[in-house]
Amino acid sequence: MFKRLAALLLCCLLCAAASAGELAKQLASDDSDEKITAIQTLLARGDAQAQATLKAMSDEALFVAGEQVFILDGEKAIDVESGKEITPMPEGAEGITLNNRVRRELEGAMATLALFDKDRSTRLKAARALQDGASPEMLGIIGRALAEEKDGEIHELLALAEAQASLHATDAAVRLKAVRTLAESSNPRVQPMLSALLQKNGDSFVEPDEKVRLEAKASRSARSCCSPHWALRSPTA
Repeated sequence: MFKRLAALLLCCLLCAAASAGELAKQLASDDSDEKITAIQTLLARGDAQAQATLKAMSDEALFVAGEQVFILDGEKAIDVESGKEITPMPEGAEGITLNNRVRRELEGAMATLALFDKDRSTRLKAARALQDGASPEMLGIIGRALAEEKDGEIHELLALAEAQASLHATDAAVRLKAVRTLAESSNPRVQPMLSALLQKNGDSFVEPDEKVRLEAKASRSARSCCSPHWALRSPTA
């Protein structure tokens, strides 16, 4: 689920700057891609109001009237941008409709936001799910979760996910830092991550920067010396 979400989050940070009017058009559109872009925008923002909007969308309590997008809370219309009540109630409001494809993406977004849930077990489950694939598009959300997380086990999982996502960043310095962070981890998932950077895709290395490759190679060798039977260990051990 997170891999699919990460793929569709490409350019979501640019989408985060969308105006309320653009967001309304995307949410009200009959085009599934437009609705998905709106979900990406809200997920990239990740603030309390964006989270409330996604939840309202999931609960079928999100409406659009012209350029106004609002949450229907009882008899109140709450503006998705300001969080303030809109008075009078907008006329001609239409509920946001979701097909199966959009609903799946919304479910993925809600799962990501579970990183901020008050319940520890919910956050732990979400952090573990990130281990299956985190991309650079998710770095902002992971970073916010890291800054807020006080639980040691969850924090470690988030740090690993952040480093994993950073391996695919465009900045070589960020990738180098990620390799060094991963080298300090005892998690068995790290070894194949480092090995993948040294593979070739045609005539080119998966990791284009020589300095990053050398660091990955050194880290992999050091880990292999310390764990001679690494390859025999379960990836979920």
